[in-house]
Amino acid sequence: MYKPWAYVSSAWDEDSRKAKKIAKKYCRQLYNAGYTPICPLISFMDLLDDEKADEHRDYLDMSEELLRRSRI
Repeated sequence: MYKPWAYVSSAWDEDSRKAKKIAKKYCRQLYNAGYTPICPLISFMDLLDDEKADEHRDYLDMSEELLRRSRI
């Protein structure tokens, strides 16, 4: 079954655990509404080192690409 993508971006918080918790809540609500939630904060932040300029740029590029492909 095809589910449209929904891009999720939660408000940034100094505490990354709190920001991820909020993002997960939004993702769950979208999933329950029939969408495929796409959230770079959850997907990429544990994978990439934001302190490295090239990895930060890659994070932004990948996030932008997902946003372009998402329906909402």
